[in-house]
Amino acid sequence: MTARAWLVRVSRRTWIKFGAAVVVTGIVAGYLVCSLAAGSLEVGPQSRWWYRQDYTREVTTIADGATQTTVPIRSGQRQGFAVGISNPTDVTETIVGVPGPGGGSVSPAAQTAQVAVSVPNKDINRGGFVTNIRFTLPGVIPPHQFRLLRVTWISDVCLEHGATSVMDRISLRVRVGWFTRTEDVPLLQGWGVSGPSQGSCN
Repeated sequence: MTARAWLVRVSRRTWIKFGAAVVVTGIVAGYLVCSLAAGSLEVGPQSRWWYRQDYTREVTTIADGATQTTVPIRSGQRQGFAVGISNPTDVTETIVGVPGPGGGSVSPAAQTAQVAVSVPNKDINRGGFVTNIRFTLPGVIPPHQFRLLRVTWISDVCLEHGATSVMDRISLRVRVGWFTRTEDVPLLQGWGVSGPSQGSCN
C-alpha cells in the first residue's frame, strides 16, 4: 500500500485525535519552557533587622561600594532580618523554604534558618516596610508583585572577639509551575554578626 493510499484510508476521527495530541504536546512544551526559563526572584530596597535588640545596635559600614550591616551575636537566641523581595517574571513563584544544611547560604550565624513571606500588603508593594503583618510559608508571589521575606535563626556559630560572620546572598527553594528549584538570590548588602560568642563554644 502506498503512503497516499494509507493516508486516504485513515479515518477522520484518527486525524482529529492526532491533531489534538499535537496541540496538547505543544501546550505542555510551552508550559515547560516558560516555567524552566523563568527568571529568579529579586531583593527590593526595603530591609531591616527584625528584632529590636538588633536594629538598635546595628553598625553600617561602606567599603569599596559595598554596604554591610552588623550586629552583636546573641548566642542561643533568635536573630534575623527582613528584606523586600519581588517577582519580576510573568509567572507565579512560590517560596517553599531553604535548602538543607550545606545546600547554600541561609544565615550568617547558623547552619539552618527559617524563612517566611508576608501576605499581600499595599504599603509593601509601594516599597514600604511593615512589621505588623502575617507571614506564611509557602509564600506565593504572583508576577510583578512585592512581599517581605523574613529570615530568622538561632545563632550558634563560634566567634572570637572582633570576628564577624557575614552573608550577602540567600539560597531559597522556589516552586515555579510543576518544578522546585534552588534560587541563589543576591542581597543588596551584607548581613553580619560580630563576636564574641557567649556561653560554651565548641
